[in-house]
Amino acid sequence: MADDDTSKLDALARRGLGVINNVKVYSTENCPRCEQLKRLLRSYGIRYGEVDMSTPEALTELRMNGIFTLTAPVLQVGDDFFVP
Repeated sequence: MADDDTSKLDALARRGLGVINNVKVYSTENCPRCEQLKRLLRSYGIRYGEVDMSTPEALTELRMNGIFTLTAPVLQVGDDFFVP
């Protein structure tokens, strides 16, 4: 996750956790950056759903939303996606 994405997440969290809804983390097994992102979300008290990015269903869902990366993690907050 890029520093500017972390800054955006930090700004959202500081305004109030109520504005952060429908959070998903698309991750893969044994992904250090995925674990780092999940720790960051937990540190802010943000609940999130986790999606295994290695499944065809998850990749299809991402592609249908215009996300064509194979690099994990991908963070979805509402309709917004943050990719590495």
